[in-house]
Amino acid sequence: MAIDFISNWRSLTTGINAFPPAPTFALKNIFKAVEKHASDLIDWEVWTRTSKLASFVSDVEDPVPASKGTGTIYTVKIPKTSNIKMFTAAELERYKTLANAGYTSNVNDRLQAQANYIKDELQAEYLAVARTREYLAMTLLTKGTVTVGQNTITMNYESGKQIFTLDSTHKWNATGVNPMVAIDEYKRLIGKRANAVPNICILGENAAKSFVSNAEVRAELNANNFRTGVLDLTQGITDGSVIYLGTIRGMGFYEYLGNYDLSGTATDIMDTNSIVMLATDDSFRLHKAPIVKTDGVFQDDIYVRVAEDPYGNWKSWVIEQKSLPIVHNKNLVICSKVITA
Repeated sequence: MAIDFISNWRSLTTGINAFPPAPTFALKNIFKAVEKHASDLIDWEVWTRTSKLASFVSDVEDPVPASKGTGTIYTVKIPKTSNIKMFTAAELERYKTLANAGYTSNVNDRLQAQANYIKDELQAEYLAVARTREYLAMTLLTKGTVTVGQNTITMNYESGKQIFTLDSTHKWNATGVNPMVAIDEYKRLIGKRANAVPNICILGENAAKSFVSNAEVRAELNANNFRTGVLDLTQGITDGSVIYLGTIRGMGFYEYLGNYDLSGTATDIMDTNSIVMLATDDSFRLHKAPIVKTDGVFQDDIYVRVAEDPYGNWKSWVIEQKSLPIVHNKNLVICSKVITA
């Protein structure tokens, strides 16, 4: 007997986790490290240390005690998403007719048609999860805080350290302003406090428009006496609605255009008037917690549970997962509102 893939939770769970990674920029290029946990309640510790030198001593002197720095422990509960996809009796009947000889005489084609039906429905739910993880990653990265359900999760960003707002005379769309002045200053700040060189600068749509059209930026890039960088506006979309603009001062510039549907309205994931600059390392991590059920299910990624109306009117998939991107070293990040709204 053939397996009923629309009702078999093991096959559905395996299938949804087998799709190739979605084209999500932040998850692919920044939050690349993945940690799986046995619980959805996790702690992470942030250490503050100075850029000290080793102590010099003579051959007869005792070693100088080393400072351990100061550590702060944060506790967070990894949020859970859960969506239900309903299949009516009529929809299930159409699915079954794909296996009938009246559809096609080739039995393999009929089975493939059923498999494609399942794949399309399952992939739509996988992409919703991937889009949600990207939304969390970009929101926490660019704002330092995000609201999930009734809870607020924060990366504890501080004004003047991770969060900046340019005044009206220095906004990029003000007359005579050179955006590279702010770019260079933010780059120095990250370098000094984190001992790291920023390699990614992500621009919201309005910030990107102002940047690439700025006369000061264009004049600097056209200078023949030294090589500053190059804007390459011939590139297509790179990953998940992100356009590569070029490399300047050794840092990749990207315009972020990703959005999601909010009650029928396309909503930008990133503030269009802001930028975020960062130095990537394994401090940017995606944490996952398991889905645990009373029947012994322990699924450490996306789980698809199957439910059925006892009266035979419908079947459903419940798609669940728990994940949270975390910025473990906030000193690697600067976010700034650079355009007048």
